[in-house]
Amino acid sequence: MEYTKATPTDADLVMRLFEMRREPVMRQARNWIAQFHPKNADEVMTVANAFGTQENAYFRQVVSYWEMTVTLALRGAISQDIFVDWNGELFFVYAKFYPFLAELREKMAMPGFLQHCEHFVERVPGGKERVEATVARMAKMAAGKK
Repeated sequence: MEYTKATPTDADLVMRLFEMRREPVMRQARNWIAQFHPKNADEVMTVANAFGTQENAYFRQVVSYWEMTVTLALRGAISQDIFVDWNGELFFVYAKFYPFLAELREKMAMPGFLQHCEHFVERVPGGKERVEATVARMAKMAAGKK
């Protein structure tokens, strides 16, 4: 594996992003999303449309965090390689919505829902395969719980 050289700016930025993930409410939101296992687009829509609920706030916080942070790598503000190394959670979160992304975009009337995450996943070497493997792993876990 060949590594690109990180800059001090890259290091500072990934540390700041990590600190943001450690904020108490963000930790709660990340914990909630980790336990959220939607089986279809309608289950996501229920949460997305439940304005005023804690679940909706957590959903919006985590999705918007990843959409914002991945943009830094897409725009070259941070090394794409460093971002991938430090942010495996992005692939996990994106994989939760990946199987019904097109339907979600249509039902939400938001064609840009998770668009930055999608572009990033498609751009990084092995990104799409990583998401597909995560989707398959989550499906096996869900089947084992039944």
